[in-house]
Amino acid sequence: MAGIGYAFISAYLKGEEAKMFSSDDLNALLQADNVQEIIDSIRDTDIGSYLEGLDINTFVNVDEKLWKYLNDCLVRIVWFQNVPKADRKILQAYVYKYDILNIKTALQNILSGEKTKGIPAGTIYNNGLLEDLINAENLDEVVRLLHSVKLGEYANVLEEYRLEEGFRKEVLTNTIMEDIYYGNLIGMTGKLKDGAVLSRIFKITLDMTNLQTILRTVVSESNPSSAGQTISGGYMLSDELIRDMLSIKLQDIPARLNYPVYQSVVEEIIAGYKKDGDISIIHESIEKLKFSIIREILSPKIMSPAVIIWYVILKEIEIRNIRLILKAVMDNVQLEEIRNYLVTA
Repeated sequence: MAGIGYAFISAYLKGEEAKMFSSDDLNALLQADNVQEIIDSIRDTDIGSYLEGLDINTFVNVDEKLWKYLNDCLVRIVWFQNVPKADRKILQAYVYKYDILNIKTALQNILSGEKTKGIPAGTIYNNGLLEDLINAENLDEVVRLLHSVKLGEYANVLEEYRLEEGFRKEVLTNTIMEDIYYGNLIGMTGKLKDGAVLSRIFKITLDMTNLQTILRTVVSESNPSSAGQTISGGYMLSDELIRDMLSIKLQDIPARLNYPVYQSVVEEIIAGYKKDGDISIIHESIEKLKFSIIREILSPKIMSPAVIIWYVILKEIEIRNIRLILKAVMDNVQLEEIRNYLVTA
C-alpha cells in the first residue's frame, strides 16, 4: 500500500514541479516594468495562474496572498488519502517552523503593544487560530492556545521565560524553540525511507543557519554570547567549533572549516564584504549554497518522503523569488539590481 502511495505522490509532485517557473521564466520576469507584466510573463505557471486572478494593490496584500498560496500547496498534499502516513508526519513536522515565526511575532506584539500580522501558514493558521495568537494580550493566552493545537513543547519553553506578570524578552532571540524543532525533525527521519538523506539535509540546513549567525556576529563584532543564538545538532559544525569561530577574526574562519564547500563560500563572502561592505552578502551567498547542496541530494529522489521535502523547498524558493521581484517593482527598483539576490535552480 505504501508503494502505491509513494508512486502517486511522486508522480503528482513531479508534475507540480514542472508547473513552477524556470530560470528562463526568471529572465523574462527581470525584464518586466510593472506588476502586470510580471504576472503575464509567468501566467503559464501554477503561481502565475494564481496571481492572475488576484487584485494586487500593495506588497502587504500580495505577500499575504503568496503565503496563503504556499500553505494551500502543502495542505493539498496532506489532503490526498493515499499519501503514506510517514510522509504526512514529516511534512507536518517541517511546517512547524512557520508556527515558531508566528509565536515570536505574537510575543513581540505583546511587548510592543503593536499588532504585526502573522504568516498565514502552519498548524496554528490551519486551525483557524492565527488571529487569536496575534491578538493575544499576555503570555497565558499564548500558552493556552499552543496547548490547544498540541504544540505543548513550545508552550513549555515560554513558561521557562515567565516573569511574574509577563516574560523575559530573550525568548525572542534565543533559539530554544528552534532546537526543539530541528531535534524533532531529525529524530523523525530514523525510520523513514531515505531517512538518512533527509537527516543529512536537515543537519546541513542547521549548518547554514549557524554559519550565517557566526559570520554576522563576527562582522558586527557582537558579543560572543550570541552563541546562544546558534542551534545544536548540525552536520559539519559542532558546538565546540561554533564557539571557536565566534571568538576569532573574520579572516581566520575559513581555516577552521574542514569541509571545502563551506570554506569556499566563506572565502567568497569575506572577499565580497571587504569589497562592498554589504553584510547582505552573507545571507544571499549561504542561501544559494544551501539550495545547491540540497538540490544535488534531493532532486533525483523518488518514491520516498524526500520527494515531499524537495517539493516544499522548491515552493519556498519560488515564493521567495517572486516576493523579491514584486517588492522591487513596487518600490521602483530596477529588477536587474536584485538578480544576485535570487536563488535559481
